[in-house]
Amino acid sequence: MRNALILAGGQSSRMGRDKATLVVPEGTLLERVARAVEPLVARVIVVGGASADVPDELPGEGPLAAMCSGLRASDAEWTYVLACDLDEPSEALLRHLSDLAEDTVDAVAPRGEPLYALYRTEAALSAGLRLLDHGQRAARRLLQVLRTRVVEPEDAARLGVQSLGSINTPADYQRRAGVPGFRCWAS
Repeated sequence: MRNALILAGGQSSRMGRDKATLVVPEGTLLERVARAVEPLVARVIVVGGASADVPDELPGEGPLAAMCSGLRASDAEWTYVLACDLDEPSEALLRHLSDLAEDTVDAVAPRGEPLYALYRTEAALSAGLRLLDHGQRAARRLLQVLRTRVVEPEDAARLGVQSLGSINTPADYQRRAGVPGFRCWAS
């Protein structure tokens, strides 16, 4: 069994407004990510933000702290951790991450993408809390301290995913407007 966390909190300082509620043809950015992962999980847990199922216990402390808040609420052996503002949420890539999860690893993620990843819940929570206790807030550090299987960008591209990044700024949001089938509307 797997669950999914969607991180929807944060200050959205570069965007200037709540990214989770930005509207795209498929709904909001948050809804788009949820739709990509729902077929693969027993439960989707939104962490932080106005739509939160679980509050961020340490608001303002970054995504690693929010991850730990959500991982505490997950009762699954493996938990996807996804940013609400993924540029290209892909069910195919998420399924591929799941296919690569095995006993010898604690995380499966595209290179350098801790918020588009699948984690062994208990191992990630334990390591995340240790990092926070040592003043380390960068989510990327979690992939460095866990036994991580890396998916290369070219492997993601073979699954149809061209961008593993996030929509962080108004320019990113408008850039995506030029992609066929992707238009932006003010909410």
